[in-house]
Amino acid sequence: MEKNYSLALSLETAPTAFRVDALLAGETLLRLHPHWFVEGFSQEGGQVQVDLRDYASEATFRLQYRIETDSAGLPRVVFAQGPLSEIGFNLQAGILHARVISDQNIAVLEETFGLGLWLRGIREYLRLYLSNSPNTLFFRFLMNRVMLRMNPSQRKICIMIYKITVVEIILILVIIIGFVYFNR
Repeated sequence: MEKNYSLALSLETAPTAFRVDALLAGETLLRLHPHWFVEGFSQEGGQVQVDLRDYASEATFRLQYRIETDSAGLPRVVFAQGPLSEIGFNLQAGILHARVISDQNIAVLEETFGLGLWLRGIREYLRLYLSNSPNTLFFRFLMNRVMLRMNPSQRKICIMIYKITVVEIILILVIIIGFVYFNR
């Protein structure tokens, strides 16, 4: 079965150094799945073998794949083992699309394998590299140095702590502004 997903990213306005294959190299592609944690990673030549733990189902499994790149720098992930056969990225009218090929029903993979979540994670990660604003630079740093190195339960705790910290900073600013304003 085959299905196309629009990632809704226009690469026409992308920086000249933007290459999808370089951004999704190594473990990064797998760490973008919100339920997976990479337990073992080995790469020999172009062949990659990965041991993964799915925190949603508590299952461990192994994926074997290789990444091929076309002339436009768009990757195609060909799986040798696992429920997917191939995930290929292509441009249609300047918009990035992902084409998923599998022997299984794609709708079942979306539920059991978290395929939709994985593609959404890939889309949001690539979106961070489409502009160089201070926000995207900060979130790139946060994703690459902090979030992608954690397992899913650590990510949830980290996000909760960030939210609490932001609320504390706002509360402290309100107290300081109130103190300065009412002490005149």
